[in-house]
Amino acid sequence: MNINASILDNTSQDSAPCILIADDDMSVLYALEWVLKDVSCKIVSAMNVEDAIKVAMREHPNLAILDMRMPINIKSAGLFNPYAGADICKELRNHPSTKDIPIIMLTVMSEPEGMPESLNAGADEYLTKPFNPETLLKTVKRYIKS
Repeated sequence: MNINASILDNTSQDSAPCILIADDDMSVLYALEWVLKDVSCKIVSAMNVEDAIKVAMREHPNLAILDMRMPINIKSAGLFNPYAGADICKELRNHPSTKDIPIIMLTVMSEPEGMPESLNAGADEYLTKPFNPETLLKTVKRYIKS
């Protein structure tokens, strides 16, 4: 997997839905890909805010799964904003071609802290980490028909 962005194709169909996953923790990206392995889709991933926005604009995913606490740019020490993952959500909501993408926000933040921030940023769903694979899969399948 490329450190900044990658594509995993779980299907040979060009018309398969696309899911963007964005998290700065490689183990979380792998776990998400593993949970989504049986969903017939193309998975695109990013490890920082800028790459996630670029990938979303290029790929126009059918669903985005975003980490709430993600650095603006993982390579830029000192530019860490712990809530920058919400910036992806806000950016997608403000762009005409991505404003209708369903967004699931994942975070280690407790519900009282993270839920209002996620929902105010425009997320459709809010799940905490560590996530329950069955719950995540059920949530994804509400938006992606495989």
